[in-house]
Amino acid sequence: MDRIVSLDEAKQIISDAYSYIWENAKAYGRDAKIYLHWTADKYTNTYDDYNFCIDGDGNIHYTGDINEPISATYKRNSGSVAIALCCAYNAKCWADGTYDLGDYPPTDAQIWTISALTEAAADALDLTIDLDRVMTHGEAADNVMSHMQYGLIRNHQTVLLDGI
Repeated sequence: MDRIVSLDEAKQIISDAYSYIWENAKAYGRDAKIYLHWTADKYTNTYDDYNFCIDGDGNIHYTGDINEPISATYKRNSGSVAIALCCAYNAKCWADGTYDLGDYPPTDAQIWTISALTEAAADALDLTIDLDRVMTHGEAADNVMSHMQYGLIRNHQTVLLDGI
């Protein structure tokens, strides 16, 4: 499944899955979540590991059935929506905090779209946009387990999505 949808269509898809998402989140004793990712690939490559992928032109691709568990966020896929930017191919992040986003850094169109889609998803799920409910993949992993690799990924994604 990979079809381009409008922002309104994406919001409706999420809204239609409201009960499913919240029931799964409550089964784990938590609120529904929105997780932000990047694919570490080129602008045109989408993946069904995420519910939505945003290509380099800012198009929203509905890629992973919102009513089925996906494999985007370690131990956090139930009761959540996963949104990924198609970007950051060959990106690197070093322990000293320096980074290189590779030949495919996030585009302005992607930044705008992920911001708008995050707002739409939060609205559809009656979520407050805050650090407990909207986070990057790395931030979510840091909440589940302490592991050096995830900390490095968190720093990279935080830099990549800073200001969103």
